[in-house]
Amino acid sequence: MLNFSLRAPLVALLLAAAPAAFAQTTPGVGIGTTVPDVSAALDIVSSSKGALLPRVADATALATPATGLLVFQTGAPAGFYYNAGTPAAPSWQQIATAAGAAVTASNGLTKTGQNMALGGTLTGATTIGQAGHNFSLTGGNVGLGTGTPRGQFDAAGPGDIYLVNSPNVGTTQSLFLPGHLFLAPYDGSDVAYLQARRADNSGTMALRLRTYNNGTLTEALHLAGNGHVGIGTTAPGSRLAVVAADNSTNPIASFQPQNLTQGVSVTYNGIAKTGTSATSNLTLDGKSTGHILLHTNGSTGNVGLGTLTPATRLSISPGTVEPKITLYDGGSTTSHYGFGVSSGQLNYHVDGTGSSHVFSAGGKNGNGTELMRVQGSGNVGIGTPTPAASAALDIRSTNKGLLVPRMRSAQRTAIGSPATGLMVFDTDSVSLYLYGGAAEGWNKLATLNGRGPVVRGTPARNLMAWDGAQWKATTPCDALGAYLGSAPDQPDDNFLDTNCDGVDGAADQAVFVALTGLDTNPGTRAAPLRTPAAGVALAAVQGKTQVLISAGAYAGPLTLSNGVSVYGGYSAAANWTRAATNVVSISNGVASGGEVAGAVGSNLTTRTLLDRLTLQAQSTSAANTSVYGLRCVNCPRLEVRYCTISAGSAGPGTAGGVAAAAGAGGGAGPNGQAGS
Repeated sequence: MLNFSLRAPLVALLLAAAPAAFAQTTPGVGIGTTVPDVSAALDIVSSSKGALLPRVADATALATPATGLLVFQTGAPAGFYYNAGTPAAPSWQQIATAAGAAVTASNGLTKTGQNMALGGTLTGATTIGQAGHNFSLTGGNVGLGTGTPRGQFDAAGPGDIYLVNSPNVGTTQSLFLPGHLFLAPYDGSDVAYLQARRADNSGTMALRLRTYNNGTLTEALHLAGNGHVGIGTTAPGSRLAVVAADNSTNPIASFQPQNLTQGVSVTYNGIAKTGTSATSNLTLDGKSTGHILLHTNGSTGNVGLGTLTPATRLSISPGTVEPKITLYDGGSTTSHYGFGVSSGQLNYHVDGTGSSHVFSAGGKNGNGTELMRVQGSGNVGIGTPTPAASAALDIRSTNKGLLVPRMRSAQRTAIGSPATGLMVFDTDSVSLYLYGGAAEGWNKLATLNGRGPVVRGTPARNLMAWDGAQWKATTPCDALGAYLGSAPDQPDDNFLDTNCDGVDGAADQAVFVALTGLDTNPGTRAAPLRTPAAGVALAAVQGKTQVLISAGAYAGPLTLSNGVSVYGGYSAAANWTRAATNVVSISNGVASGGEVAGAVGSNLTTRTLLDRLTLQAQSTSAANTSVYGLRCVNCPRLEVRYCTISAGSAGPGTAGGVAAAAGAGGGAGPNGQAGS
């Protein structure tokens, strides 16, 4: 092989000596041609040889290569390279081989002919400028952060994806994604993020999801910057705001299971049941021990069942005749524990005649104090859970009584068409009255005999009691000690024990006197006092109103006390029964203060009775001594009943003048007038 180099003189010589091999015409040089192309500075023509350019191991090792310098690099990757840069900043670019095979470019780019393609790993920042052209990826998948994309576009890793030119100012760019969009957990957590925010975290930004409905762009979901969610509205005022497209009664929101048979819907005026089932129920269920609370307009407002215009806190409509509230029915369709309304009345039901209506105080469910019971059979018990089967009303108490209507005599007689058996208390006569029908009229119970339940007997004015075998008239006190006559017990003309304490009178308000007693005794029936004067004095001290004296002759005088009545006619030997034959006499013959008196008193302004007593003032021979059977000064409320009062002769008067003899003794006074 012949190597040579051409220098300027030699080239000129060769061109001159061999004009057929070299030709030069202005402005180019031709090798193998006499007519080099006018556009070429050097035109080499050959059909059997090529041009062999300088060969170097590494083009980048050349110092200050001229712009456009062309070499063949023998080192990998081998090929023709030209400097597209400057001598100071070379940029060697490979030229495709004559065979047109792909030459690997740097930074993940490949080039085949004039086509550039992505085929490797990007090792540096890469910008693909479109400049009005489209960039399309056809076939295969695209992965960001992964070499094995799971779909057409797969972004893996912790980085963010921005779909706008500027992260702070949005434009009209859009992203079209076919199929589904999957969001993987962020940074290995269990949370995936879809965010709408500025890169500098400034301002407030909302996220809107829009759909097309029959060619119309529709705001389907609005996520406000404050976290509120709006459906059908771009200004949600709460955490979730759903606004219907119109004002119809169509559901605004529905909640249903997969089979759509049941469900709940929200309409413009409330909550409704929805679903394909014709028997769907609307259930309000508080979780565990929670409650169901209905609030209407704070502390005011009403709740309506079956009505849109409730007039009270709870209004149940529309039927005026129907069961209203069932507390328990046990599955029955014909009876229940509950309330209802029928024509002109409120109905309160139990489920049968074996059940009872019970009213209690305290407790919550039958564990309080029972006040009254109405059995299903109609029997009523007050103070007892087991009223007697034969009693329509059974009242039991150990510390309270039965208080019937109280009125004056004129009011009682003015009652229109009184029912037979009607009972009232007459405050004028202090007595109970029973109406015996038109023929009998009003009967004063205090004058009747009988015990037990009040019934009509024979004769009609009798009170009758069941003795276990028959109805019979008996004493005013029944076997239980409950009196059916008038209140309270004052010693009366019939000698009746009307309060059933064993004596005609009030034993707890009385001091008892008998010849067998002692004035040091407590004055009870078992331990009476000895003298009537001591009895009156003790009653005044103890605040009692009655002194009951057994038959016998007692020493006087009897000194009266305001409001303490003295009654005779008793027999301590006969268990303090009373009779007209039991005579009590009180006699005094001892002068005191210029007088002899059987009984004395003064200033009796409270009702004070002397009943069935014999009062006697014996004669005296003491000069200037008066004798009184009864003397009482300023005693407007003193009453004397069935008493015998007598006074003996008074003593002689004082002698007259010096010459006169002493006058004779006075005679016995006349008997007093009959009391009123």
